[in-house]
Order: sequence, then C-alpha cells, then structure tokens
Amino acid sequence: MWRWRYVGSPVPLHTPVAGQPAKYVPSERGRECVVAATFTLTAAAAVADRFARVVYFDRQGRTVVIVQSPFKRTATGTQVASFALGGMQFGADNAAAVGGPLPELWLSGAESVQLTLLNIQAADTITHALLWVAELGEDD
Repeated sequence: MWRWRYVGSPVPLHTPVAGQPAKYVPSERGRECVVAATFTLTAAAAVADRFARVVYFDRQGRTVVIVQSPFKRTATGTQVASFALGGMQFGADNAAAVGGPLPELWLSGAESVQLTLLNIQAADTITHALLWVAELGEDD
C-alpha cells in the first residue's frame, strides 16, 4: 500500500551563481511533493521589478505551474520568500518577507522545481534556498 509521508528535514539547495535560479530534481525512487519552500533574494541595483516565484517543470523542461508572489521587490534590497501547501498570500511591495500557497503537485525524477524571480537580473542572488518535501512511498 502506498502512503504519503513527510520527510522532516529541510533539503538545502545549492546556492546558484548570480542571476540564476535555485533548482531541485527529485530522486528516481518515487514521487515527491514540495510541502514548503523558502529563499532569500538580494536584488541588485538594476531597475526591473522582481517577483518571487516557484516554477515546476516536466521531464522535457516545459513549464507546468508557476506560483508567484504578487508583491514586487524593486532595486537594491533583500527579501525572504516563503511558499507552503495551504499557505496564505502575505507581504507588500518591497516588504522584508513575502509568500503564498503551493499546489499539491507530485513530481518524479527528471521533473523539477526552481526557486527564482520574474525579471531576475544578472547580479541578483538567491541564497538560503530550502525545501521541505513529502514522499509517496510503500508502507514498510
């Protein structure tokens, strides 16, 4: 019998180079659901408005779902973005923290999730990226 089980430890993501998203690909063992995601954005001096987002991709790299905060971060500043299953939308433009809900979307190996920004600039950085995941697996 298959059951949903929470993996209690956060999964730290590799800190990407400036201007790139943090990426996660689940293992091939089974199916996984991102229960929560958080990251810190440090916006460079470029003028574009940034919006924190979590993007899900299929095995071919095509976008499946985009979850995005409606609140922008303008040039030069730091913001913590947090998203969770059942989460509520919160924040304000240029707030220190923003967030929102995640869908219950089950992923398998080669599908992926990115923690990123709409309008990410070459000097913007994403740090302290963490995921909490649940696995769908067989009963022991």
